[in-house]
Amino acid sequence: MKKYILLLSAVFCILFFGQICGADNNISGIYLNGDPIQTDAVLKDGSTYVPVRAVFEALGCDVAYNAENKTAEIAYDEKSLSFSQNDGENITVNKKMYIPLRKVSEELGFEVIWDDENRSININSYGEYTNNAAEISLIDENSDFALRLGTLMPDDKNCVFSPLGIKYALALLANGADSETKDEITSALGISDLDTFNDSVREYIDSLVMEEDDTAPEGKQSYGGLALNIANSVWFNKDHIKGGDFSDSYKKLAEDKYKAEARALEDSSAAKDINDWCADATNNKITKIIDNSDFAACLVNAVYMNGKWAHRFDSEKTDKGEFIDRDGKSCETDFMHTTGSFDYYADPNIKMISMPYLYKHISMYIALLDNENIDPEKYIGLMEDSSVNVSLPKFRTEFSFDAADVLKKMGISKAFDERDDAYHFKAMFNDTVNNAESIYVSDVMHRAYIDVDEEGTEAAAITALTLVGSMAVPEKVYSFTADRPFVYFIRDNDTGDILFMGKYSFV
Repeated sequence: MKKYILLLSAVFCILFFGQICGADNNISGIYLNGDPIQTDAVLKDGSTYVPVRAVFEALGCDVAYNAENKTAEIAYDEKSLSFSQNDGENITVNKKMYIPLRKVSEELGFEVIWDDENRSININSYGEYTNNAAEISLIDENSDFALRLGTLMPDDKNCVFSPLGIKYALALLANGADSETKDEITSALGISDLDTFNDSVREYIDSLVMEEDDTAPEGKQSYGGLALNIANSVWFNKDHIKGGDFSDSYKKLAEDKYKAEARALEDSSAAKDINDWCADATNNKITKIIDNSDFAACLVNAVYMNGKWAHRFDSEKTDKGEFIDRDGKSCETDFMHTTGSFDYYADPNIKMISMPYLYKHISMYIALLDNENIDPEKYIGLMEDSSVNVSLPKFRTEFSFDAADVLKKMGISKAFDERDDAYHFKAMFNDTVNNAESIYVSDVMHRAYIDVDEEGTEAAAITALTLVGSMAVPEKVYSFTADRPFVYFIRDNDTGDILFMGKYSFV
């Protein structure tokens, strides 16, 4: 049965059952995709009961009722529940059977959320039930790698990073790791089959090879107003271990699956050679990622994008506006304005808009969150084509961090094991290296850049892992004004990959 992604709430009539419910126990409402549904509800002993049919059919369930036996059956996604009017867990009002809303919803795999401030009930269907009805957590083990990584970014500054770039660099690392280390890395990345993932990387990189046009910087590929370049490279410092190198099998895999050329370095020029490669791969937006040659090997990924908005902002309409930062401070900055047809969604917890680039498969999603525990990507299926007045600040962010501590928090530890008898990457190197010393990851540097203006977006990111030895026409017009902190992510809508992600909290 097809799963539906729903955000549900419903206006409840406050009914009497046995006793009058006190004001503190009142439920203000339930809504189905923002629209009230007509259904009764009963509040008894702190639990909400609803009729069998109305709510659960709205959730996409199949509901069957046998009037002779006074029994009902609800089926959803290979799950089936039966109810009897004589069952003590259910109640009867005016000869109609009411069943407990939370208990039944959770057994069917839905997530039930109580909004205490608005005194309403929300039911969210996101697939697997997390046993956490109080909030939708980005740190769930089954959450997307990008969103889990985003929760570990700092809140005291603007940040931007490339989940795709970090994922590709770590996958390159996993391909040279022993089984236990590989399992740790792929588990953190959410990769169930590394061979299949390797194939998908090559397929995606090949899909970006298109005819050049004037959108792309010299030497970069572009399609329909959006330049996108993904590059990988693996470097071995031949001054670190004489005669050392990557293994032939690893070099072949890196080239075949990641189009990564294996290159040799010398101490005297190692930092310059890698930084020059980064500058070329990012149109000179990121010109430095390492500053010394104290490593045996380095794995590098670069992601570069330059996209023009499908709905461009008129620069003559850009004016000063007020932005309230994360600390509550009012700041003046330049706001861009446009009106058009955009995918849009809003409820009491989130407002989100999708702003496509000329190549429509890539979009920037901007979300204003009233609940920071919400995963904005899960609302994409609820967005609808709407007429929206958009006000967005122009902004430029540069951000860098050593991701090693973040990755350790996500469960990757063996890769950083410094013991001289911990040979976690023997598959990556030749016998000369493996006989000389064990290799471990010393640093995972990530640097990213984004510039958003009236024309579009230019963004770039570098991830470098260094290894060392020890040895339609809408009727309603909405307004979306990003005048307070927001999160954003640039997403390939065909693959679901998040190319860039960030937070904008301060002017």
